[in-house]
Amino acid sequence: MQIMFIHLPTATLITLLAALSVLVIVMLIVCLVLLQRTRKLHHQCEVERGTDALTGLWNRTRFMELAERQVNYVQRTGRSAAVLLIDLDECKKINHSYGHVAGDMAVRLISQAARDTVRDYDLLGRYSGEEIVVLLPDTTLEGAQAVAKRFREKLGAQKVTTTENKTFGVTVSVGIAALRCETDTLEDMLVGADAALVTAKAQGRDRVVAQGG
Repeated sequence: MQIMFIHLPTATLITLLAALSVLVIVMLIVCLVLLQRTRKLHHQCEVERGTDALTGLWNRTRFMELAERQVNYVQRTGRSAAVLLIDLDECKKINHSYGHVAGDMAVRLISQAARDTVRDYDLLGRYSGEEIVVLLPDTTLEGAQAVAKRFREKLGAQKVTTTENKTFGVTVSVGIAALRCETDTLEDMLVGADAALVTAKAQGRDRVVAQGG
């Protein structure tokens, strides 16, 4: 069998190689764009799976995962951290007087007020039905009390407007706890904050109580 070789002019060969190079570059760009979109969709799915539908905050499971990592990190580096446990006062009364939709609006209001108060790298989550939890890295117990004060001031300047155009204000009780020693864990802080929150409720609600206070 005789093999025939086609001899192309140099200019034509250069043109074909250039076109082939452009085609390869275009294919690489397309692959990179598709990869970026896939990663973006994956990240979006991960965020949506970990986000509370009502408030837009992290749900409890996702919050605990992220907060555990953060607390472990600050412990390893010898830094401070504190937790706020925020509970909507008189939630049942709000639901009875204005309806459950208004109760949901009240939870969203305190969630947004908390988000507007804290720093970008602080963690916020919906801890239970009407409870919001905030992890404050690099924050002492006294620093957390100052954050809670600013939060309550911001919340006090806002009101809920119902679908029936009725307005009402909301108050919260806040329990605060901080890392006290190098062996403390996230769970230790949450237990301390919950105990402080119970005390705040027992003292008449609408107040901030720190661990041990």
